[in-house]
Amino acid sequence: MQEKKIANYIMKDHAGVINMMIGELADACGTSVATVSRFCRKCGVDGFHQLKIMLAKEMADSGTGMPVSNHISRTQIGQSLQNILANKIEEIRQTISLIDEKLLNTILDYYEPMRKLDRR
Repeated sequence: MQEKKIANYIMKDHAGVINMMIGELADACGTSVATVSRFCRKCGVDGFHQLKIMLAKEMADSGTGMPVSNHISRTQIGQSLQNILANKIEEIRQTISLIDEKLLNTILDYYEPMRKLDRR
């Protein structure tokens, strides 16, 4: 029953969970940190940090976007790393969305003969 609370919470606010510490999720679900850890193992991951990475990857792969925060702190190094990851993924997503495929192909066509000359 306790693990179901965690699953329901994650389904409702998976983007928010990425920015939480394990204790925050436990408090939000009315469970213990040990229950969250057990839940993570039942999900096939080694711990909460890995669960957050899996959630972030799923969000990035599905294109739903990740919450982006610029907050970096030595006291919350794990969360800071998650913030850096979210920012980098968002930067790459925005860069790719701005690429004009037709223009890129034209540029690549222009440079292809030069690459063949360099190989000689």
